[in-house]
Order: sequence, then structure tokens, then C-alpha cells
Amino acid sequence: MRLRLLLLATLAAVALACAAVAGAGAGASSGHVARRGVAFAGAGVVAAANALRARVGVAPLRAGSYDEIGGSGDWTVDPADGATPLEAMGTWPELLAVLFDPRTTVAATGPGDSGAVELALLSDTTLPLPRTILPLRLDPASPFAPAVLLATRPRSLQLFETRGGSELLLPLAVTRVQGVGGAWLAQLEGDDDGVRVGYASRYRLVVDGVSHPYVTAPLPQRFLTRSWSFGPTLSAADRRRYKAALATAPALARQLIATIDGAVRVERKACDDQDSSCAAFSEQGAYSISIAPADFEDSFDDLRFVTLHEFGHLVDYMAFDARSYAAFAALFVRSPRWQKCFPDDTSSTGCVELSEIIADQFAYWATGLRADPSGGYGDPPLVDPVAFETVLRQQWAFRPPLYRNPAVR
Repeated sequence: MRLRLLLLATLAAVALACAAVAGAGAGASSGHVARRGVAFAGAGVVAAANALRARVGVAPLRAGSYDEIGGSGDWTVDPADGATPLEAMGTWPELLAVLFDPRTTVAATGPGDSGAVELALLSDTTLPLPRTILPLRLDPASPFAPAVLLATRPRSLQLFETRGGSELLLPLAVTRVQGVGGAWLAQLEGDDDGVRVGYASRYRLVVDGVSHPYVTAPLPQRFLTRSWSFGPTLSAADRRRYKAALATAPALARQLIATIDGAVRVERKACDDQDSSCAAFSEQGAYSISIAPADFEDSFDDLRFVTLHEFGHLVDYMAFDARSYAAFAALFVRSPRWQKCFPDDTSSTGCVELSEIIADQFAYWATGLRADPSGGYGDPPLVDPVAFETVLRQQWAFRPPLYRNPAVR
């Protein structure tokens, strides 16, 4: 017989993941906070539910009534949990376990408190789950982590990424929640930055030993056609010197510049009372480089090194993850010039952070200089330029954290 899905939603909706990037010079990035948004409408909630079902190839829900389903709303879709119904529902695994199920066929909505919508769902649990429900594609622009629905409790869910011709198992946790009629949803979880999926990359999702390959989409052309946004603090001469400093970089560096320059605002200003330059990002996906006036006024080699050091930070913010850091660390420690601690009295550890060493080594590689003209952090060139470029090519993919992806703005 047809059974009404009666699940009392006593769990709070999961807010978007907080995020922060470790390492000196990363800039401020505060976590997401719940906020009361514009009141939701029932039609919008059903549309969002169907958009989520479309991601896994499940037919749309039919709009019904509480009378047909036999009760009132079991799920509260609240503006406090997201700016849109899609955002509020897409990070709620317990709800996804029901929405992704093809046996769930009818939705009814009613008004809730403070602009929320009460959602009721009807499922036929006399039927078996017809198939394993998988993402149709891995989408770097999606704010939602990959999830699968199975007829039984999943034993394992793994995601592999191909880098430099080799597959890497990404260090992801798995959330498992029970759905309707014995089904189980398994959803991948990353660290504070979420599950970072790169553009134009190969992945393999392994569900209980069964592999499912994916190739992600390339970066949208509208993003690639953008260029630097120069602030009013830069004169025309400053802009020419800035561009000239970048133009001296090798071909791969210029390729990376052409990829991410449209996400970056450039200013002529100091970042602190020491008159230093920096790179930064905001929670909303705004990236910036600030070049101190002293660096514009110093030698051209100094400007080149500083500019490409800060650009190296931007590559880090938009591309590198824990696996990338491990690959660079493994490269650096083989150098006879490596030190366990390059002293830095501005760091909480007393040592230069790995993020700064990566940015310095990026600048050495990109400029060909054998020393930082201004002294900098004190780490010398540690590796051969060819070796550095090899690891950079392996680790590069445009994979910013979901919450600050400039390609979707």
C-alpha cells in the first residue's frame, strides 16, 4: 500500500560550512552565519526540491496537498538556513535521503513561521529502491557535496582525483543517514573548505567497490575573458610596471595568470604598519593583491619578486589543498638547503609558514632570481626550477573552496 512518509524534523538544518585558509598572509575569512532572509514560497521550495532531484536524475515531484498526503509538513525549510530554498535544502542530508529517492513522488507545502515553508513528502515504501542513485556529474560550481543513495547501508564511499597521471585518494569523511524504506544516503565531507572539485579534472567515485568515472567541466569562458580589476590607488604608470613584472614570468605562470586574473583586484597600498605587500580573499570570493608603495618605488627585480610571490598566494588559495601542500613539502625537504625552521618572529610558531615558503619558491621559479631582493623570509631557492614546475603542473587545477568560487559570481 502507499504509506505516508512521516518523519518529524527535529534536527536543525545544517548551515553552510565555515571556512578558513591556513597560512600566513591568507587574509581574513570569517565563517558563514545563519541569517534571516526573504520569506520562502511553497512553489519555490518544490522547485528547489526538483532541482536537487534533477542533479541525480530523479523525476520531478508532483505538487499535492496535505489532504492527499494525510497530514501537515514534516520538514521546515527556513530562510535562516540559506539565502534560497535550494541552499537551505541542499546541505540537509536527512532531507536529501528522502528527496533523492524515486519512490518519493508527491510534495505538499504550507506556510511556516517567520517566512519558513512546511514541506510534506509522500513515498511508496512497498517498492524497492530501483537503482543506486548517483550524481549525474561532479560540478565544481555546485555548493553541495557529492552524495549517493543506496538500498542498504553503504560500507564505503571514496573519491579519487587524477593528478599528474596518478590517482590520489582524497581525504574525505562520509556522512551516512537513513532514508525511507531501508535506503541510506552517503555524502562526502571535506575539511573546513568542503569537498574541493577542480574544473577540467578527472575523478572516480567508488561506492562499495564499484567505480563511477567523472570528468568535470572546463572553466566558463565568461570567467576566462575577465582581466585584472585595478583600484583607483594605481596610476597608469603603476599598472604598466605591474603588468611588466608579470610578463617576465615563464609560460606556465602566464597561463595561470590568464586563468585567474579576472578574479583579482589590485591596489597600491600597504597591508600593515610595516609597509608590506599581501594577497587576500574574502568570504564572498573576492581576491586581491595589494602592492605596497615602497615595492613600486624599489628596483624592478624587487617588484617582480614581490608581485609573483603574492600571485603565488593566489594560486595557493584557488588551487592547492592538503594533498598539494604535502607534495610541495615532500619536494622541499629533499633540498640540502632545507631547514626545519626558517625563523620568523611574526609567526605564532616562530617559523615561516609553509604557505609563505611555497609563495617564495613560486617567485624564485617565476623570476629566475637566486635571492629575494628585499630579504623576505630568508628561505633560499630550494629546488631546481624544472622540479618545481613539475609539481606545480601536477597540483594545478582551478579548485577554490565552494563558498568562495569566483567563477560562479
